Amino acid sequence: SGHGFFSRLDYLHIINWTFACLLRCGLFSWAAVLLLKELFPKADSKILRAITIALIAVVCLLLIREESSFQWFYLIFASGIPVLVSLVIFPLILLWKSRRRAKR
Repeated sequence: SGHGFFSRLDYLHIINWTFACLLRCGLFSWAAVLLLKELFPKADSKILRAITIALIAVVCLLLIREESSFQWFYLIFASGIPVLVSLVIFPLILLWKSRRRAKR
């Protein structure tokens, strides 16, 4: 082909970013199942995995179907609600549950 070596490096860059994105999605999904297992210890891991996969699929379908959903998604993350939930509310729930277990 008429392309030089350096012009083909962008393909390697795209492959690298795609692989990193898939790896991150897999790790975040696995972490979500572990955290759900901590919140609901009696629940089956297969059910928690199915719920997590279904939730990810719904979010992806919403983002694909509606162009305005990107703006909505951005506004949620820009508001700081996910940071508040992940750094304050979620740990407080886990702390409360662990103290309840310790009292029993």
